[in-house]
Amino acid sequence: EGQDFPGWIYSAVLMAIIVGILVLQPDIGMTFLMVFTWGFQMFLAGLPLLLVIGVVALAPLGLWLAYISLDHVEKRIDQFFNGGAWQVEQARDAFAHGGLLGVGPGDGTVKLHLPDAHSDFIFAVAAEEYGALACLSLCGLYGFIVLRGFARTMSDEGLFALIAGSSLLAQFGVQAAIHMASSADLIPTKGMTLPLISYGGSSLVASGVTMGLILALTRRRKPVALPGQRRHTPASSSAASRPHPLTNEGM
Repeated sequence: EGQDFPGWIYSAVLMAIIVGILVLQPDIGMTFLMVFTWGFQMFLAGLPLLLVIGVVALAPLGLWLAYISLDHVEKRIDQFFNGGAWQVEQARDAFAHGGLLGVGPGDGTVKLHLPDAHSDFIFAVAAEEYGALACLSLCGLYGFIVLRGFARTMSDEGLFALIAGSSLLAQFGVQAAIHMASSADLIPTKGMTLPLISYGGSSLVASGVTMGLILALTRRRKPVALPGQRRHTPASSSAASRPHPLTNEGM
């Protein structure tokens, strides 16, 4: 917490290592999510706004480099603009078949032909079986969790709780937004699970740990008096409880 501690240098080095590992896989979607979360942390920690704008301006350059160097990124972007992606077409059929209220839990048929319907396209399955209203309610629920979490982190004292809690909430919300947008064909497809809903042990564990950390950082702690220690009483309340010497109670 000292002003002379170069925390941003250590953070940047660790982030570069993580990004390097993700790029070698390659996993561009998770790389974007991690870089976004790290940049959000640095912004909350006091990174100048002009520097943030400069980093955001470099994002199209990174996307172009990924497009020309990675075949699967090029294929997904081309399919997004030109059509022809089997998974996306099936997901669109699921949204169209579900309509406003859906066909009913377990009665969906598009999921039988949709690859990774239990994980990467679970939002499309929900759209078919529960309808557009349920999907909008789900979007509102994620938005409520994120906004409520931000309000709690800003009300607590301590820079660490603010940065850590807000960055976890940002990662949680952006991951959910990427999943829902790719399922609805609003962005190129990305194999990213929907937090707390998609099937998969590692995904559920990661989502649970994230929410546990958020709750731990935003919970309200009551002051506890140690053994042999008297609980502090505000001067105003103690003064108000004492009888005034000029009243009948003080005589």
